[in-house]
Amino acid sequence: MNSSFKKALGYIEEELNQITKIKNAYRNEYQGEEVFNQLLNGKSWNGDIQLLNKSKKVLDYQFSGGTIFNQNDELIAVYGIHTDITDRKNYEKELKKYNEQVNNILESITDGFFSITKDWIVTYFNKEAEKLLRISKDSILDKKLWDYFPVSKNSDSFKQYSKAFETGKKVSFQDYFKAYDTWFEVNAYPSASGLSIYFKDITTKKRADEEIRIAKERYDLITKVTHEAIYDWDIPKNTMEWSTAYFSTYGYEIPELGKVLEHWENQSHPDNKDEVILSLENALKDRSVNFWEYGYKMIKANKEISIVMDRGLITRNEDGLPIRMIGSLQDISQLKQNEIALEQLNSELNNRANELATSNAELEQFAYIASHDLQEPLRMVTSFLTQLNKKYKDQLDPKAQQYIYYATDGAVRMRQILLDLLEYSRVGRMNYQLEEIDLNIMLEEIIKLHKDLIFEANGKILYKDLPKIYAASSPLQRVLSNLITNALKYQNTESKAEIKIEVFDTLDFWQIDITDNGIGIEEQFFEKIFVVFQRLHSKDKYSGTGIGLAICRKIIENHGGKIWVSSKINKGSTFHITIKKQN
Repeated sequence: MNSSFKKALGYIEEELNQITKIKNAYRNEYQGEEVFNQLLNGKSWNGDIQLLNKSKKVLDYQFSGGTIFNQNDELIAVYGIHTDITDRKNYEKELKKYNEQVNNILESITDGFFSITKDWIVTYFNKEAEKLLRISKDSILDKKLWDYFPVSKNSDSFKQYSKAFETGKKVSFQDYFKAYDTWFEVNAYPSASGLSIYFKDITTKKRADEEIRIAKERYDLITKVTHEAIYDWDIPKNTMEWSTAYFSTYGYEIPELGKVLEHWENQSHPDNKDEVILSLENALKDRSVNFWEYGYKMIKANKEISIVMDRGLITRNEDGLPIRMIGSLQDISQLKQNEIALEQLNSELNNRANELATSNAELEQFAYIASHDLQEPLRMVTSFLTQLNKKYKDQLDPKAQQYIYYATDGAVRMRQILLDLLEYSRVGRMNYQLEEIDLNIMLEEIIKLHKDLIFEANGKILYKDLPKIYAASSPLQRVLSNLITNALKYQNTESKAEIKIEVFDTLDFWQIDITDNGIGIEEQFFEKIFVVFQRLHSKDKYSGTGIGLAICRKIIENHGGKIWVSSKINKGSTFHITIKKQN
């Protein structure tokens, strides 16, 4: 035993001159037994041991021992070399402590972390990595990374990790893991031994970014469609963001920071600049005001003048001070021009209305003349012709009598035309006082009124359980009476007239159908028959002035409805009328 070893142990040689005493110096007696049993059995032993010195201090050594044999292969001695490894052990303790701290950090971070060698062998895999990649640490440690994710060898991750190995520089990227429908943000740091990789799930952020992108696209499209310049003004910082419509509509570039108000003031027209600025300043100062609106002139970049409507929503802090204003500039130049054009149109319409009022007054005067002044001469002509025929009938030849007949008949028809014209002019001024009407009772009255005509036509009027409707009683009775008498009149002489009245509920209207079995109407005349004085037959064959259906149309249109006909020659006709329902 050399002096340095004895000094380290604190024993004198006599205290360590026996194997048993040396074995007792081992901190672990079983390890001492193992070492010396192996040596005494002729075998060598290497390893780390711990000894206790005389004062019971633990000493760390690396022991390398062997045996010595004589020529007869007899064990004659054992030897051992003790190397002090206290510093190494202390270093290992510190390293272990450091590794434990690093492990604690890696296990507690919110990022997934794993490390790989240059051969893609996984050497570390934290809990968050287990959670994010859904694989246990025990399953993947000391295994090749791509054995567990073979599909990902074609991914961006593989390319980026390879790039980090090749360049020796950090790589940062985002990659989509299709198997889990997940986006990861990845940072990989190369070292001499491999890669340290940090990653985290950014799926929520990625989807939020996508929603924001879509929303921004919609916002940009809306501003393009509406041509409204949207702005967001950070009042304390005096910075403002504009939508693209500001530049496309007014032609200005983004103003420099700190010059938002200056830019806005410069673009305001001198005619209204001061009043606009004063209005805005007052709105910002008044803590009760959260919305500002003002219309003013603005000078475009090309020096054109626009009329704009500026609307802004003011956001205030807890103290009521303005901190933000979001608003829009709407170019209302065209709207203003339309307003001017509309005013001109209204003026023209008023003039036209006055002209129509004058024209109506003249028509009233004409109606008066037609009902009085024109009819009086016709009555005189008719009266004198009648007297002439009575007094000189025997003295006149047949030709002269025929002339008197034609003249009398013409005067009578002329008077009837005047009366019909007068009636047509009165239709628009009739009293359209709406009331509840029982159509069954109204038809009974019409049948009584025309019983002689019905008898002559050997006619029959068919209807059953008709509803009550709201309409103007006298005008509607006139329409139904006219249509029924026409159906009785326009018949073949050998047929019996049959007229059927039906009513249908069409949601917003009542539809009344009057169907007959008369001579019918050709389709080309369906519209013509409702025009004033349009006759399809001679007066000799069917009497009338050709104004009755025109009056019917006017009455029905004044009820907010329509009238039309469907018909076939020699099969009959159906006149359809609609009456707007009343709430």
